[in-house]
Amino acid sequence: MSIYRLKCIGLGAALCLALAACSVPHVMGFGSYYQVTDPYSGKVYFTRQIDREGRGVVEFLDDSSETWVSLPEGQVTTITEAEYQAGLKR
Repeated sequence: MSIYRLKCIGLGAALCLALAACSVPHVMGFGSYYQVTDPYSGKVYFTRQIDREGRGVVEFLDDSSETWVSLPEGQVTTITEAEYQAGLKR
């Protein structure tokens, strides 16, 4: 390989790493607020941490009760911080 080609590969790898580092907080759910609704009971939960398991299962820490919840078909909606704060006060 030529030096020019190695430099291009290095630049491409650095760019990919930078983009991945920027997207990790969003993929992991950091910095976002969520409203999770149980479609069977209608109960609404508020969280900042979502974990999507296989077969549609949603697991999260309910910030109102500070307990872990696992829903087979939870409906997840991204909300604003103001909506999140208002939901916690209910």
